[in-house]
Amino acid sequence: PGLENTRFDAVQVADPWMKVKSESTEQLYYIPDHSLFTAQADSIWFKDQFTFVRQNDSLNIINTEKKIFKVASTDQIQIISTASKLTHLLIQTKGNLKLYNAATGKLEISGAYQSLLPVSNSFMIFRKKEKYGIQNFNGKIIVPPVYDAILYKNNWFSLMQKQKFGAYLPVRKKLIKPEFDANLIIQPMGKIFARKNNHWGILNESYSASRVKFIFDDLKPVGDSLLLARKDKRWQLISAINNKVLLDEITDWYQADAPERIIIKKSGRFGLLGNTAGIIKPTVYQEILWWTEGQTILFMGILSVNEYINTCEYFTKSGTLLRSFNIEKSKTELIICDN
Repeated sequence: PGLENTRFDAVQVADPWMKVKSESTEQLYYIPDHSLFTAQADSIWFKDQFTFVRQNDSLNIINTEKKIFKVASTDQIQIISTASKLTHLLIQTKGNLKLYNAATGKLEISGAYQSLLPVSNSFMIFRKKEKYGIQNFNGKIIVPPVYDAILYKNNWFSLMQKQKFGAYLPVRKKLIKPEFDANLIIQPMGKIFARKNNHWGILNESYSASRVKFIFDDLKPVGDSLLLARKDKRWQLISAINNKVLLDEITDWYQADAPERIIIKKSGRFGLLGNTAGIIKPTVYQEILWWTEGQTILFMGILSVNEYINTCEYFTKSGTLLRSFNIEKSKTELIICDN
């Protein structure tokens, strides 16, 4: 209302805002109540659910709830969204950083930081004097700024100091000091694997390297509760829950063209692993093949009956047998090529 029959040079809508331009000025309207929000501006633009209004040397940043953040035109501005979709505005003014909750307008943190990076609803990584630390949104320092780098992934922090690696575990409120040669591997079930002197080991509850046997040449986590560990050119399938060896003398393995499926080889025979199911098929097959049909994946296992006959089994990724038939060994390759 009130804009009927009004001519504009340009109109742009970014709900709930509308920008109109006529001659050398721009105006901003709030669509829900048809009100004129900004009568005159040098420029108006939209980005990431924010509206930016520049007038002379000042800049206003407006969220969808009409909250205004006033900044100078020389300030540096960064929009940060965490994995939980909580959005922040980071404004740098003459060496001082201010972090705002973009939805409420609340000033969360202010101080002489080199950088601030919210990574969750509880924590942020900060940098002071070229070193990194961790603090909460109340400004309480959880991990002091003494580290060369800090990364956040899967609800834990990786710490690096003097080319050594450690971790901070927020749920356990536990700091593992950097004394390892590579990033730790932390499974959802809680097991922690560390590398030292070119070998891997499983950390115990003390999280100290002094009580760990570093005996594995390589590690491959399989889902939440299993682990493939290589020692002396052979792999073992280990339970990450109780460290029990479920299968040993595995000579090779490779990822199947299916999520969470691994084909293993032992004594010249093949089997199938699942990230959560464990051993789906034992290592009894001469060969295991797979192919996809749309969103479906099927496996074919070949068993030797005698020197003349093979058995071909078709099964799903969960191991459910769909079909089984015998075929002359000389014709097995024809079946494989046809598939």
